[in-house]
Amino acid sequence: MIQIAVAYHHLANGNLRGARTLLVEGRARIAGARPEKLEPIDLEPLLAATAPWESALTAHAPLPDAPPRLTSTR
Repeated sequence: MIQIAVAYHHLANGNLRGARTLLVEGRARIAGARPEKLEPIDLEPLLAATAPWESALTAHAPLPDAPPRLTSTR
């Protein structure tokens, strides 16, 4: 999760290469983790919200209009 957060920090500072690298790596780590290791945190919403950003950064395409906003379920 920290890598994803730092990716958005890089985006805010115009470092697209750093943002892409950290977003791809952070999402891959979360996606590859065993679900029982992540309990009680549900990270599927984070993966879904950041997928369009990874796609845009990887394709060097225009970025989505606004960064994802996640809310707590508690």
